[in-house]
Amino acid sequence: MVARGSAATPEQRQKLDREDQQYRSVLDRQDRLLLLCVLVLRNLAEDVAIEKKLVAHKICHFLGPLLSRHCEDVLWVALGFLHKLSIFEQNKDQLVQSIEVVCRLADLAGHQNLEVAFLALRICYNLSFDHRGRTVFITQTSLLGKVLTACQQASSRKLAFKLLYMLSTETSQRS
Repeated sequence: MVARGSAATPEQRQKLDREDQQYRSVLDRQDRLLLLCVLVLRNLAEDVAIEKKLVAHKICHFLGPLLSRHCEDVLWVALGFLHKLSIFEQNKDQLVQSIEVVCRLADLAGHQNLEVAFLALRICYNLSFDHRGRTVFITQTSLLGKVLTACQQASSRKLAFKLLYMLSTETSQRS
């Protein structure tokens, strides 16, 4: 369709619109299913024994790709679960191993939905206790600017200052 530009017939445009609508419908159903699954897993993880089993199966690696979804509900639930998991060192280490996840978390810290942005900042703060996490945040992301913006908002100021302090402890990256 794009290759034909304005030379596309009305039938071709209709077909493309129908396919686009079907694609959006499938994505919407997929997002609802993912939301339900992550909510069930998070509720099951309230039991410590089940949480340990989920961690043994490397649940953090499965939650990381969900951060690329556009549905804010899925993002919020996935971030909430990751925040619960990132408190423990073993899970933090799993998250920091994936540079894509760390970069995506830094991107989400500037999300337009304040709840999503705040949860992403909280996870970034937890990951900032790791040397590799701090290095990735400083060198490969634009987290610093987003944290400075968060310092101007009363609701996230305290967390933003804590995160700034943790990032400033990385002496090898100071300029």
